[in-house]
Amino acid sequence: MADDGIYSSPVVVGGRIYILDLPGNMYILRASAEHEQIAKIAMGRQTVATPAFTGGRIYLRTAAQLYCIEQRHA
Repeated sequence: MADDGIYSSPVVVGGRIYILDLPGNMYILRASAEHEQIAKIAMGRQTVATPAFTGGRIYLRTAAQLYCIEQRHA
């Protein structure tokens, strides 16, 4: 994980830790004793807000937009 500044609070959901840094990268880590990064997602927009989780959705606010991410079921 880069040291670009983190203003949002980390959130633990479903055994994963979600962290957003200032440049807009979301890091997803396994919530365990070992540091294991599952994914890094580049939002491409500055973020300072803590992501919100409800109803199987993730809400992310950047400096200019609000995103809602939901997994599609086949």
